Amino acid sequence: MNRLPLFGKVSLTAIPDQASIQVEDSGEGVASYQLNYFQKVFSGKLKPRVGSHGMGLGLLLINDFALRNGAVLSLNSQIGQGTTISVQMQLGKTVEKKPTQYVNIN
Repeated sequence: MNRLPLFGKVSLTAIPDQASIQVEDSGEGVASYQLNYFQKVFSGKLKPRVGSHGMGLGLLLINDFALRNGAVLSLNSQIGQGTTISVQMQLGKTVEKKPTQYVNIN
């Protein structure tokens, strides 16, 4: 918890048949090497390190939720500006599973 920023924003949007959850923080951002690490973990090529030097358990749980529900998980980050994680999903019907999307702006 020592790495969490003091300020952030959470938004939830629901329109007919769609839901979107977006969590934004004003932290240090995610470097491109970290995004590569996330991609390897989420694809099953690497075992995650949870804790102060790995990734938080929350991100693993969000990715698992997205995969199980056919949602799209996006991670956008800018070094020194923070990170935004979004989950978008169709409601009320079975959807094709989609991979996690990564965008990094340094």
